[in-house]
Amino acid sequence: MLPILVTKRCILKEVCLENAKDMYEYAKEEKVVRYMTFPKHESLENTKNLIESFFIERYKKGISYDYGIIYKENNKFIGTSGFCGIENKVATLGYCLNPDYWNKGIMTEVVARLIKFGFDDLKLEKIEAQFYDGNIKSGNVMKKCGMKYLGSEEREIKLQGKMVMGKIHRCEITKEDYYKG
Repeated sequence: MLPILVTKRCILKEVCLENAKDMYEYAKEEKVVRYMTFPKHESLENTKNLIESFFIERYKKGISYDYGIIYKENNKFIGTSGFCGIENKVATLGYCLNPDYWNKGIMTEVVARLIKFGFDDLKLEKIEAQFYDGNIKSGNVMKKCGMKYLGSEEREIKLQGKMVMGKIHRCEITKEDYYKG
């Protein structure tokens, strides 16, 4: 079971089936999945299946640090963020947010808390993240959270469930840089 994390405006906790309706509300929108690896959700049932097969199964196996984001003000599930994978003390960070909550600094707040959790509690050495060409706002979140831009490369990427050629930008923050910061 994941520890609950708290920020000024949000509570981060495990994603559960009760979050399906709120997740479907934003995951069915093209503008949300435009730069995501997964395709838009076609139905509430599709969202429930994803929660069970991706989130809950990975929690059971102890291989997930993917959090649901609950906005304190209205107790609404508004997105997900967490470490998609951890290998050799290096984590890959990802996130997705309901567009009604874009441009409010919420994801920057959430990502900053996850970076702190990663270094303080999980004892990570490095946290990596990437964003697709055109997704400047995601890159801005990384920059605001102290991640360094490493460069970009053109390669085959998974976008909306399909493999395509695209440009990807990579960022990272090391434990050393985090504690210096």
